[in-house]
Amino acid sequence: NDDSLCRKWLLWKLYIFRVTVKSLCYTELMSSSFAFEVLLEPMVWVVDHFMHILGPVLVGGVIVLTGSVIYIVYWLGLPFYRDHRPYMYTVLMPYGHWLFLNVVFHFYMACRTEPGAVLKECLIPEAVTVCKKCVAPKPPRTHHCSVCNRCVLKMDHHCPWINNCVGHKNHRYFFQYMVFMLLGCLFIMMFGAEIAYLEMWLGGANGPALRDSFYRWLGLASEPLHPCWCGQVGTDQSVDALEEERRRQSYWLRFTITYAGLLTIG
Repeated sequence: NDDSLCRKWLLWKLYIFRVTVKSLCYTELMSSSFAFEVLLEPMVWVVDHFMHILGPVLVGGVIVLTGSVIYIVYWLGLPFYRDHRPYMYTVLMPYGHWLFLNVVFHFYMACRTEPGAVLKECLIPEAVTVCKKCVAPKPPRTHHCSVCNRCVLKMDHHCPWINNCVGHKNHRYFFQYMVFMLLGCLFIMMFGAEIAYLEMWLGGANGPALRDSFYRWLGLASEPLHPCWCGQVGTDQSVDALEEERRRQSYWLRFTITYAGLLTIG
């Protein structure tokens, strides 16, 4: 009996302790969304304090990635249509360069154009509230950017990829940059699909073909369907060197096609 009473007493004290701990964290506003916002606070702190450092890095990343895709288009796409589809080449050249120039222009303007800051010394009769951080009047649809540490007129968001806020004065440049970038990606995917099909699925000039591996996996073919080299080319060393060079060229060609495809799709 003494053991049972002692056990009940310990369980009661444990229950009181659990209720006390829960009471310290209890709030009527507690919900799953509130708990999720609290968990995101460290991420928000990192964005507020380090985005001004990461911004130029991300802008450089956009320039490098976009430039690499453009280089692949000049290296693979244009020579292919120039040699095999000259009638399409005359149309694709001006249209592709028109898209390219619009992407570059609107990206530059979105980065360099001021989004529209609220001037503290100006009298704003239509101000509806006061920003607690800037201690200045806030017109309608004005929000304070924690990264730029200023109020922005008609602020949409702070875009790290242009290292600038999207606001009243540069919203159209940002929107048009998105539109032309989307059109450029669709343009590259549409006219690059034939090159990827010929080089990767059919094997191109150097092989091997992805079609052969797929058919062998299905059990429909036991020998490669892509033609192989036959006859005596030279010494064994020269054959091995030519074969190694052929495989190296095929590897990098397919790597660049896959790289450009993943970037444009993503």
